[in-house]
Amino acid sequence: MSNASFQENSPGWQFELGKQKLQEWWELKISEIEIDSPDLSIFDSPLIRLGIKFILWSLITIILVWLTWQLWLVLRPVINNWRRQQQQLKRSQIQFSSQIQLSPQEWLARGRQHYQEQNYRQGIFCLYQGILQYLSDREMINSLSSRTDGEYLKLIQQLNLKQLLSYKLLFSTHEKLCFSDLFPSASLFNECEQAYQLITNKDNQQI
Repeated sequence: MSNASFQENSPGWQFELGKQKLQEWWELKISEIEIDSPDLSIFDSPLIRLGIKFILWSLITIILVWLTWQLWLVLRPVINNWRRQQQQLKRSQIQFSSQIQLSPQEWLARGRQHYQEQNYRQGIFCLYQGILQYLSDREMINSLSSRTDGEYLKLIQQLNLKQLLSYKLLFSTHEKLCFSDLFPSASLFNECEQAYQLITNKDNQQI
């Protein structure tokens, strides 16, 4: 037996031959497989694009709403504390004004002084106190710190006074300044002063 025949029949040579045939078969099978690329033409549809945009904007909106809600939860205690402080300040101003005994004309003069100082809130408080003093001096209604503006208006309605709208303007404005975020302005003071003048004019009173 020749040396070449021995090498072709040896186990090592047979193993190498089998491995080569297996590799060739595998490469043949791989080449026969056709890999189709995904069909993306569906995304060219305007309706599909509109749907995708709607979903994206919906997600963005939900995220923004959630972030806003989280921010509100953080800021709410701070805002509530600020509002309580403002209400306490307003009540202290009212109590301070009610402790001063002045005539209606003196209250009007003091209100105008605050107006010149651009302190419209305190100016309107002075007009309010002047009207209470006016009613008290004429023994129409006694001024009591426990009475609310609504209770004063009910008593005024019972007296059937002619300038009811002027009373309503003064008392409702005072109530809003005390318990809401109403911002006092020069025009608001002028409206209240006009109502004050109409009330304190004796010719316009009807008891």
